[in-house]
Amino acid sequence: MKPSTTFPTTTEMFDRPALGQVIKTISPDQRGRIKFEATYWFARFHDPDIKTNALPGTLVSVIGREGLTLLVTV
Repeated sequence: MKPSTTFPTTTEMFDRPALGQVIKTISPDQRGRIKFEATYWFARFHDPDIKTNALPGTLVSVIGREGLTLLVTV
């Protein structure tokens, strides 16, 4: 049996927020997708206690990155 390789998830907070546009709905319990700097990314809310959805077309603030998922606020 081969040993499994686990990659640690690192969180990086950006110095300044930047704008992204929601392409696939982001909900409190499910990540969505956004267009950010001409590229498409998975995204989730940074605040785990948020009680809203970000619908397609909504502009969100991108404040950080966790692995390949961007962290956003509305």
